[in-house]
Amino acid sequence: MPSEAELVAHFGVSRMTVNRALRELHEEIVARGHPHRATVHHRQAERAPAAAPGHLDADFTRQTPTHVLFQMTEPWRAQYRIEAARHTLDEARLLGVPADEPCLVIHRRTASREAAITNAQPVQPGSRYTFAGEFSP
Repeated sequence: MPSEAELVAHFGVSRMTVNRALRELHEEIVARGHPHRATVHHRQAERAPAAAPGHLDADFTRQTPTHVLFQMTEPWRAQYRIEAARHTLDEARLLGVPADEPCLVIHRRTASREAAITNAQPVQPGSRYTFAGEFSP
């Protein structure tokens, strides 16, 4: 997440506006009843990034796995793809959603100049997320 100063510069608004927007965003997340939490359900030690040994020992209830890895490395490149998909019954159970609820899968790879950092495919309940974008020529 960018700092307040970075958001001020990026959007060309006051620090007070950024602070209020962040506070309202936090309140909305809490009101939805879906505070952030991350659990690693599948660990493959042989695929753990060489650039960040020991990262799986982090407390993912306090920070996302990506945040932990980015603190330990220097991200240089990222690729992502978002697709609608059906989750498995096990994923539905872990997410606490009905078996027929659609989901979004975000395929994400990041790398430093030297090595891969992440290769993740988080599955998100489709009813909890909205993705938006904007383009100006």
